[in-house]
Amino acid sequence: AASPLTAREPDEAQLRGLLESWLQAKTAVLAGGEPPASLDRIAREGPLQRLEAEHQANRNLGQILAIEARVTRLRIQERSPYRIAVVADLDYSDTTRRAGQEVNRTKATTLRNVYVFGRDGETWRLAASGPAR
Repeated sequence: AASPLTAREPDEAQLRGLLESWLQAKTAVLAGGEPPASLDRIAREGPLQRLEAEHQANRNLGQILAIEARVTRLRIQERSPYRIAVVADLDYSDTTRRAGQEVNRTKATTLRNVYVFGRDGETWRLAASGPAR
């Protein structure tokens, strides 16, 4: 289960752990699994809603998305007491399957994304993400 990050000033390793928890949960959901019950302890409503919408869209098409994502580099870009932005490089690939057949594949690539974490009370949660400019 995803454990919340409650350090007052989390370091890169702690933020990387939180990001990896999110990526593992996202991977499990898009592969057709159920979201972990504690997912709201590591991500806010926005990312959770986007994940659910993507999961539902795949389900409606009768397909699953098998993702492989590994954080290879992470650095803190911006930090305040209630908001931290990190830039992460990910080794990423995915395979879309419908009825057990591969219908699409994204070859291994490196993605550079920005992940924004917000502090809600004592807990840091993923608030937003997107491609790094």
